[in-house]
Amino acid sequence: GAIFSIFAGLYYWFPKMTGRMMSEGLGKLSFVIMFIGFNLTFAIQHTIGLEGMPRRIYEYADVDNLELYNLISTVGSFMFGLGILVTIINVARSLKHGTIAGPDPWKGNTLEWFIPSPPPVNNFDTVPRVRSVEPMKDIRREVERQTVELSKRPGPAPEHSYTG
Repeated sequence: GAIFSIFAGLYYWFPKMTGRMMSEGLGKLSFVIMFIGFNLTFAIQHTIGLEGMPRRIYEYADVDNLELYNLISTVGSFMFGLGILVTIINVARSLKHGTIAGPDPWKGNTLEWFIPSPPPVNNFDTVPRVRSVEPMKDIRREVERQTVELSKRPGPAPEHSYTG
């Protein structure tokens, strides 16, 4: 199950590492294939293990006619591999043709999302002042406050009035 965390990390950090987004459609397809394959493989193996199937042997004896379950488990492992292959294709395709990510594609709340993607050498020219555990949220609030403040200011008076 830890493999899903690794792939989640890949999808999350890919835009920051490369400056490009991965295909969301291929990502979802990969997840569905891997999820089904994983569960077909390991849920079946767990079940047949409870039925008395030994592990780590090169030749399986006929234990209560479990060949069909072993076949389903094998198909599941191939599906899992296919899901990994879809992810590899997604990475390769996204490196060349992925949409530009921008600095903060996920609206993250930590400082790494403040810098461009991929990050420049030395990240920050000066160390930013951090006032809370969610500095990007603070920055967004400040930008919003300044935007509202600017929108309330009266604009310049028109030079001519065309109403009469």
